[in-house]
Amino acid sequence: KEINKIDSVENAKIDFVHSKLSFESEDCDKALTDIINLTKQVESDAKIENKNKSQKKINNKLIVDFVILFLGVAIGVLCVLNIAMPKWLFWTLFVASALLLGYKTYIKAIKLLLRGVVNENLLITISVIGASIIGKHMEALMVVALYSLGKILEGMAVDKSRKSIEKLTNLEPEYAVVVRDGKEAKVSPKEVQIGETIVVRPGERVPIDGKIVDGSATLDMQSLTGESLLVSKNSGDEILSGSIVKDGILKIETTGLYENSTVSKILNLIENASEKKSKTETVISKVAS
Repeated sequence: KEINKIDSVENAKIDFVHSKLSFESEDCDKALTDIINLTKQVESDAKIENKNKSQKKINNKLIVDFVILFLGVAIGVLCVLNIAMPKWLFWTLFVASALLLGYKTYIKAIKLLLRGVVNENLLITISVIGASIIGKHMEALMVVALYSLGKILEGMAVDKSRKSIEKLTNLEPEYAVVVRDGKEAKVSPKEVQIGETIVVRPGERVPIDGKIVDGSATLDMQSLTGESLLVSKNSGDEILSGSIVKDGILKIETTGLYENSTVSKILNLIENASEKKSKTETVISKVAS
């Protein structure tokens, strides 16, 4: 909503599945700068990164988060074990543990509060402070430790889901080898017409739905059906786009256009999934806004 309020941006849509923002603009450079500036108001360290580097940083971040969580819990255990220690040492350990376990939460709470936004980060921060004041030190550390652990596990789950979906997006074929005037030519799958003959060799992915007119092969259809066993196809059989030819050379007569193929439909479903909300999600969004 905030991005769409920017003058240089129109029809902004965020695809959380692919971690992608799409928008229309007459001046893309200015629009991109405006979006980054807006984002930095919420996340001061936000920046655009190479996709592969970003994934590497996500993995490193999870490791660091787990190490910090472990250290925070370890110090917290020493703090609440009722071991005889000076008060200054107790409070030093307690504050160190609380900061290690929830420093990100506290920082976000303060930043958002300054912008007039109240969310769970502020509630956790208040809970820790309140429990500390009334002497419930173990409870204070447990609250922030469990919340931090939940955020780490949530990040892992989201990352795993994103990787699975990215594998599906790899279904999109880069080219199709079509036979025209007796010669083979590599073209975009979108240029192939109904009734044309395409050739698919071992290791290649079938780009368009069709019917085998010559040849036989075993196919890997796991990305389509989930079945790990190879499937044998012979002349006269129907074949779905997205299948990978493991051996044999196939000549296939296309029975449809690329935009109506199995692969295209799957990719469209993935692409538009984040735009389609259930009734529950719609109600929650309205209440939240």
